[in-house]
Amino acid sequence: MRRQKNFDREAALKAAIVLFARHGFEGTSTEALLDAMDLPRRTLPETFGDKRTLYLEALRRHNIETVTNFVRALNATFSALKGVEGALVDFVARLEKEGGVNCLGIAAISEFGHSDPDISATFLEAGQMLTTALERVIAEGKLNGEIKANVDAHSAANLIGTTLVGMRVMARAGAPPDTMREVARLIARSLK
Repeated sequence: MRRQKNFDREAALKAAIVLFARHGFEGTSTEALLDAMDLPRRTLPETFGDKRTLYLEALRRHNIETVTNFVRALNATFSALKGVEGALVDFVARLEKEGGVNCLGIAAISEFGHSDPDISATFLEAGQMLTTALERVIAEGKLNGEIKANVDAHSAANLIGTTLVGMRVMARAGAPPDTMREVARLIARSLK
């Protein structure tokens, strides 16, 4: 029986993220959401609004958490180069832990591309957070001589962002984690 009054909003949102990642927006029914989130029907609109509003919140949460985890790993050391490599390797470890199939971001891009301005805005927000953090670390690495002086921080940040998306697709396609770790280390070495 579904919970009637008290429920864990965060757990419900995480369940929605997993379901949307597996089945997409169109492929996820309201009934499936209610079951996965363990909610009575009336609680969904009261708490999350309609299905689209829930989807946008789930996508934003997923994207921001992914970037926040990456930036946390990026800043875990005083070395810019080690920070970049460590963040990429940590990203691969997260992909390995989740089995590579539960990426709401890749599912949303595949389903919507740039056809929905609200979804595009969600990706733009997360992308700007990532780019800003990477540009800062790369600029610091250039100043202390760890990263080549001729490396353009913005271009390098874009390369790393593109690599993260590619790794998500690789994981979803079943690429071995060791292969993705090799890619991570190659990207970091390219900055030396």
